[in-house]
Amino acid sequence: MGDAIRLGGFLVNPVEIEAVLKRFDGVADAQVVAVDMGGQTRVVAFLILTNHAQLDEADVIAQMRAQVAPFKVPARIWFVDAYPITLSSNGVKTQRNKLRDLALARLAEPVAAAGA
Repeated sequence: MGDAIRLGGFLVNPVEIEAVLKRFDGVADAQVVAVDMGGQTRVVAFLILTNHAQLDEADVIAQMRAQVAPFKVPARIWFVDAYPITLSSNGVKTQRNKLRDLALARLAEPVAAAGA
């Protein structure tokens, strides 16, 4: 539970949320990190899709709402081609700290105006 996240008063292992996301058609892999959003800890997800899969963030979030407790539903989902990794003697490790930094940067981006 070294990566445990406190959500809604509960300790949650991100692997629990990732396992649900990985069961969705078109999802090859999932990584979840916690970020502060408006003074509240929320999870966000990064998904790698299978070849030719096309998923929509809103649809994935809706599927998550139907399957997990509300506090485990990612606030945002981003689709990526790869994760930042570190190669070590123990194998490949995803750099969750870099994913967290990427999430914070994306959350800070201004929202594009409709029709622009």
